[in-house]
Amino acid sequence: MTFAASLLLALITTLPTILPPAGGPPGGLLSPPLPLGDWVIRTPVVLADVTLRLRGNVIVERGGILVLRGATLRMEGERDGDRTIRVESGGRLVTSYSPLTRRRSEIRRGELPGRFSFEVARGGAVQLTSTIVSGAGWDAAHPGLVIDSGEDGGATIADCDLFDNHVGITIRSGDHEIVASTVHDNEDAGLVVEGGSASVEVADFAAQAVAIRVAPAARLHLASAVVRQSNIGLWASGSSTEVDHGIFLENGFHVRFDRAAAGSLRDTVLIAALHAAVLTEGESTALLRRNDLVANRFAVWNGNDGLAPRIDARENYWGAADGPGGDAGGSGDPVSGGVEFSPWCTESCRREPGADGGER
Repeated sequence: MTFAASLLLALITTLPTILPPAGGPPGGLLSPPLPLGDWVIRTPVVLADVTLRLRGNVIVERGGILVLRGATLRMEGERDGDRTIRVESGGRLVTSYSPLTRRRSEIRRGELPGRFSFEVARGGAVQLTSTIVSGAGWDAAHPGLVIDSGEDGGATIADCDLFDNHVGITIRSGDHEIVASTVHDNEDAGLVVEGGSASVEVADFAAQAVAIRVAPAARLHLASAVVRQSNIGLWASGSSTEVDHGIFLENGFHVRFDRAAAGSLRDTVLIAALHAAVLTEGESTALLRRNDLVANRFAVWNGNDGLAPRIDARENYWGAADGPGGDAGGSGDPVSGGVEFSPWCTESCRREPGADGGER
């Protein structure tokens, strides 16, 4: 743990905490003194095991720290955009479960129909742990949780559940980690990396138009994640994307690379794509090693009319011992022209996470 993280932890454990009334049920509705309008936080504030219905904006300014421990913020607005949570430069938002009740923190829309804006500005900091985020964002300009922390900033999202937002998470700058979280049933996308980089491990993305979208010049490393039941599982445009030990299941397209993207998939299972498991377009390149491609309508499609750049898909299992079908002539999942598929694996050749890296 870094010195800064140790200092923050020590600070949090010594801050005053707003608790439910004595004898009241933990997590009951509590209204500590709050302004009738915007709630501007300039000093450390800790909320534990309370539910607040907010009818103004929440602004965490420089020097302010808002800590939620099993607390719920309900953003009450009649129209989309009536309410905003914004962490300004020099501000910090930290959430976690409650050590007392084991209750998760929640940041969500209230009983009124309006959706809220949730922004972490350049220079702001956020650390979400064991937290639900729901009802944020309503269009492309206001997608939901937006993290723009700057090149030196980084957010951590761990053991969180993000659903019923326009976009679950949008990253615009900085280097961020998403671990052991579930991102599902959002209107447009689960994760959008517009700039900077994201490292995603042991996460579950499900039931979205696009589960993960990576914009030009952004970077993504996806490890031990499940991506399922979306129109497009992973869509990378002009970006650098690495996938290790993943599972793609029942998506329209599991993976799509376009606009000269550079992608790699290793030790990953791709099953039951409605259209194609891997599609490359717009002079994109792809490297596939030790993947299992089974029961897909089409396994790998080079959309550059079979011309260069070719797809390097050697040493993969195509669902049959005699190799891929289509232009390859085997009985496994079909491939198009412009795909290098030989030699192939006659059975699953995936390595388990943590393997020593020796070729099979």
